[in-house]
Amino acid sequence: MNEVRREVQTNIITHYPYSEKWEYSTRLLRINLDEECIDDIRTGRGFIIQTNSSNIKKDVKGGTGIFSYQFGNILNNDSLNGAYSCRCGNLTGRLHLGERCSMCGTSVILVNNDVSKFGWLLLNEPYKIISPVCYMTLESFIGKSVLAQMLTYECTIDSNGNIIPREYDPKIQAKVQKEPFYGIGMIEFYNRFEEIMEYYRSKKVKDEGDAKSLQYKLIMSDYKNGIFFTKSIPVFSSLLRPSRLDNNSLKYEKTNEPYMQLVKNIRYLNANKSIKINDREKFIEEIIKNIQDSYISIYIELKDILAKKKGDIRAAIGGRFDFSARCVITQDVSLHCNEIKLPYHCLCELLQQIIINYLQRLNGGSYAEAYMEWYKAQVDSEINKKIYNIIKDYIGSCMNEGGLPVLINRNPTINFGGIMFMRCIGITEEYVMNIPLCILPPLAADFDGDTLNIFYLYNRDFIEAAEKSISPMQMFISHDDGRCNMQLLPARDYIININAGKNISKYSTEELQEIFAVQNS
Repeated sequence: MNEVRREVQTNIITHYPYSEKWEYSTRLLRINLDEECIDDIRTGRGFIIQTNSSNIKKDVKGGTGIFSYQFGNILNNDSLNGAYSCRCGNLTGRLHLGERCSMCGTSVILVNNDVSKFGWLLLNEPYKIISPVCYMTLESFIGKSVLAQMLTYECTIDSNGNIIPREYDPKIQAKVQKEPFYGIGMIEFYNRFEEIMEYYRSKKVKDEGDAKSLQYKLIMSDYKNGIFFTKSIPVFSSLLRPSRLDNNSLKYEKTNEPYMQLVKNIRYLNANKSIKINDREKFIEEIIKNIQDSYISIYIELKDILAKKKGDIRAAIGGRFDFSARCVITQDVSLHCNEIKLPYHCLCELLQQIIINYLQRLNGGSYAEAYMEWYKAQVDSEINKKIYNIIKDYIGSCMNEGGLPVLINRNPTINFGGIMFMRCIGITEEYVMNIPLCILPPLAADFDGDTLNIFYLYNRDFIEAAEKSISPMQMFISHDDGRCNMQLLPARDYIININAGKNISKYSTEELQEIFAVQNS
């Protein structure tokens, strides 16, 4: 169990040192949820969620529900930074610090929030469900509709309310002729898993090493390692699925709904009770399938929340940025590898606040007047000499540290080198940014109209960190093998340019000899 956790911590690394002895890699592991649950409870990082109550207020006060105070959250509080509160949330705010609550009997303290804490929903033996990530692999291997029909328990009830055995049910047997495991349900699927997998292996796997063969091996490996089936369902922190009470009406984030369904169904399952719906009893097999479906819906919802352009990860690092601009690039052979020159109008935008502050002090007027002067200079096609000199002086004041600190970036930024720390050392009067030739390969850029994003940096700690990590000066040694990073060497591009120039220009015999000597050296 401990070995699994250590392996996860070791492998989730994205930056490796160079070693002659060791080879480093990154991979995500499928974990054994039952072992993770035991480890969380043992170390105090998690707690078992009780399913004997469906009253939200009691869950918060009791501390063992899906809205438990143990997550660090309280209803009507969406803050991730902690809050002053009693245990039940009746008294909140620093004003009540130290005051004892009449409802729960605890004093108001600063509640620290920890989003890494998990609650755990547990199914009683012998019931188990499929881990969501394993379910997706199985679905791809067998087929989505076939798997859904297999796990959905099918039976016929006679006029006396008794279940007709499947082997004597002509309707079901007609379907079993096409799919032998049709409608067997979750319990029988678990008990006959190896038989089922062997049947579909013979149908799906054509050649050893093909996609279906790899899927089969992964599924069976997960099964043998206790990863495929689980009785433990993790409930992530209520801080990340906020809720609030409005006139005793609960408003909550979408993932709370399947979690509440899970609590209800697990309560009935663990008590071995059937649920009566529309004057019909819901079988245990149906309850387990509902638990499986709710768990999968949480997985899919979380995947949708995180993925794509509108996902939380992209939203956290995307969107609009202050002190930013975009420019078409052109080459400048006079620049060092970490130097650029930016156009006047671009610098007007990046240094807006600094320019306005300078103008206010120079003119002695209001900030509104200074803003209007900056705005007119920004939209005017002609260069405003006063503002040009302000920008030039400000860049000059930064030259002791190498120049004006900026980041340049070319989307989609999926490789190391897609974003770089640079120093602006001058102004161009055109509408293009001048960059050194050698940084083109890491940016996957060229001079056919490519546009780079520019971000002006003003936080000293960030500047120091960026200069140490993503400056081209730090990229000449490869992060992969510790050798010279060939991408930053300009020889290839210079030779291409020399050849192009040789073919379109008239060189003397002596000049051509020098070019050939460079090419052959």
